[in-house]
Amino acid sequence: MIDAPEAAMKDARDNATRANTLSGDAVPNVVSEERREIFRNVQEGLRTYGADLDKLRELSATWFADRAKLFSGGDALSAATEKLVGAARASSDPAAGEAADHSFIQPY
Repeated sequence: MIDAPEAAMKDARDNATRANTLSGDAVPNVVSEERREIFRNVQEGLRTYGADLDKLRELSATWFADRAKLFSGGDALSAATEKLVGAARASSDPAAGEAADHSFIQPY
């Protein structure tokens, strides 16, 4: 399941911001160019991570909205099927009634 609750997203964003701040603060104090590059790479990774968080939030919202549509569409389809089976059971056509009796829809 894709899930991105606001509290978890805020926590992840806050942690990434804090890590970016700390690594940014460290860059001027580093003596070797190799370590400076490591901190810059960390910052670049955190920027990518932030973009990934934004995409996760977007996908999560889309997933939940589409899931709600799917369930409401399924409910409508079930209701229409129940009406169809009920009409077949009530018809004077023995074949239709027999087919309805063998359907997976049970009368209420």
